[in-house]
Amino acid sequence: MVGLEPSVARGEYAREKYGIKIIPAYIEELHSQDRYDVIIMRHVLEHFSDPSHVLEKALENLKKNGLLVVIVPNIDCIGRYLFESKWTWVLPSHCNFFNPRSLRHIALRAGFDPVRLYQTPSPLWYPESFLRLFPGAERLRAGLYNKLTLLSLIPFTPIVMIGYLAGVSENLTLIARKT
Repeated sequence: MVGLEPSVARGEYAREKYGIKIIPAYIEELHSQDRYDVIIMRHVLEHFSDPSHVLEKALENLKKNGLLVVIVPNIDCIGRYLFESKWTWVLPSHCNFFNPRSLRHIALRAGFDPVRLYQTPSPLWYPESFLRLFPGAERLRAGLYNKLTLLSLIPFTPIVMIGYLAGVSENLTLIARKT
């Protein structure tokens, strides 16, 4: 198994803890002769200023019939509708946002054949998004990162379920094939 991780510290952690061979680079910098069966980008694509280029590099590094798995936040999720600009995933580090149509489109444009696109719920950021609605709750929000428990998620379960049933969940997962 091979991982691509530009952070030296995180790469060393993955190597030590999981025995994964780590290439210390960004995908745009990858100049490997190796081709891979599967490339997984979990909450990565939204951080790039040119996600089309990133997908083209992924395509270039896959074997024929290789699979790409991309997981990104869904801009059309119920959490974003409810919390608007207070939605936690509206971060300065996110350069791009995707909905099912745009994610499928960018994959097709990069040369992939989308096999499956589905949504999954993720209630983890709901407590913080909720607290962002109240001015002066910064200290409480900061403490939340250390105290996030199942109990803090329970009040948001109905919202998560409605989003799931309505097809507006927080995560998009795309599985696409190189043909």
